[in-house]
Amino acid sequence: MSTRPLEPEFDPRLVEAAVLAAVARRGGEGEFHAERDGLYQIAEPEPREAAFAALHARWFERLALDRPFRETLAERPTIAARCGRWLVARARGTRDEAADLLVAPSAPPTLLVRVTAETVATAERLSLLLRRELLHVADMLDPRFGYAPSLPASAAGGARESVVRGNYRVLWDAYVDGRLARLEAVPLAVRAERLAEFVRAFPHLGERAVAAFERFFGARELTHAELLAFAVGGPAGAPLPRCRLCDLPTHAFEPAPEALAAEVLAAIARDFPSWRPADGLCGRCAELYASRVAVCS
Repeated sequence: MSTRPLEPEFDPRLVEAAVLAAVARRGGEGEFHAERDGLYQIAEPEPREAAFAALHARWFERLALDRPFRETLAERPTIAARCGRWLVARARGTRDEAADLLVAPSAPPTLLVRVTAETVATAERLSLLLRRELLHVADMLDPRFGYAPSLPASAAGGARESVVRGNYRVLWDAYVDGRLARLEAVPLAVRAERLAEFVRAFPHLGERAVAAFERFFGARELTHAELLAFAVGGPAGAPLPRCRLCDLPTHAFEPAPEALAAEVLAAIARDFPSWRPADGLCGRCAELYASRVAVCS
């Protein structure tokens, strides 16, 4: 394990964009732009770019834009102890914001954080994102949690894998936010938000949803295997009919499969050549294939 501090290595493009966003948000644009505009007098491209990079780095530190990164990592010392590098890259958008581990043979993992410049410029928003994402990473590094990125063969591939991974993420997010809620590190409204996601992911639970949700949101310690077992098969109880595509139990079947758009039916047929509309499919699979067709069209 490393004993040296884990220093963030910021993408220069993120640093520049974050400084511009923060200066516009907080004021002080005059001083910053006067200093920045003077650098255009440097004739040679390489020295000029180096000067811009140095300017943005100074203002990044001056505005304390690095502080939430350092403070939230300090709350998770196991990450700093186990990781060899920490890369902070610019995310394409808020949906792409996340933390992950890059693992190579015979080397400590690298912590990768992807975040938008707008989030970096907003300290409270950044701290909340980092607390959530770094707790996910801490779970991944915890042998007791037993994280494994791959799914069992019975759940891998096609629509079933997409549904299982979506269900798993809902459960893991509830487990993460429940622990943070007890530390008062997330807004009070977070429980209702996670519960709403849980109900959408597991509609067949009906009246049992709240009690099942508390198993995850209120848990002190869970394992990857426990989350995955629930994501794949749902709770114990009377067996429900299964979707012919994802093979998950459900009572929320698509009411009129034959009325789906021809492009959607064709996309399903490519993945499941023996499937026919009369076989039926769940509403989530219907939405999944409709969204895929919409993205590709």
